[in-house]
Amino acid sequence: MTDIEICGPYDVRPGDMIVGKQLYGKDSPVVERHDIVVAAAGEHPSGGECIRLRREPPYPAGFELNYWRNLEYFDETLLHVQRASCGNHAD
Repeated sequence: MTDIEICGPYDVRPGDMIVGKQLYGKDSPVVERHDIVVAAAGEHPSGGECIRLRREPPYPAGFELNYWRNLEYFDETLLHVQRASCGNHAD
């Protein structure tokens, strides 16, 4: 059983699957996302703040995708995430 939670970009956790995004907050339309799982959040090794993502199969291992702060998300962005209700996510 899974639940969908709505959270800000600083509240996502590794293992969360992003299923939707409201770029400019609650008045923005929800844009669906598929097969995107949060790998980490914070500073990217090459510099800049981002949410590091990974794609679920059939994408190849190591396929990297990032949401960059002030480009692909803002402080007011809302992310719709799927979390295991029993808390089975990576910490």
